[in-house]
Amino acid sequence: MADFKGYLLKAAGKSNIFPHDYMAIKSWKGSPNNRREIKAYRDDYTQNLTRIPANGLKSTFSFETMDDLNLAAIEEIKAFFDAATTNAQERKVYLEYWNQEELQYKTGYFYRPNTEFPINSISENDILHGPAFMEFIEY
Repeated sequence: MADFKGYLLKAAGKSNIFPHDYMAIKSWKGSPNNRREIKAYRDDYTQNLTRIPANGLKSTFSFETMDDLNLAAIEEIKAFFDAATTNAQERKVYLEYWNQEELQYKTGYFYRPNTEFPINSISENDILHGPAFMEFIEY
């Protein structure tokens, strides 16, 4: 049986879990254990396909944040990424994630592309943000 512990994303080796209240769960898209093809060809005579995949499996996943997150929520998200970051210049994070293909948690280093935080509205002391798209590409 799968050993699911109630979270999808955690800073590896730490207790920081990405808050599910801030994640639009239905937007989660996981592509675990991606195989990269080095070369593929068909035999001229038999037309049998031969594939030469690279060693190593890499995962990618993405999701959107909930709509109307305020500054306090964005600060919590920032704290999560601060805990997971191993190289700020490269936007490299070390994450533990739920691998849907293996039905277990895996860890890896991921590139986190730039995230845009759209603004829905502002008040005298707060900002409400629109959904932000977050993506993670394993190194």
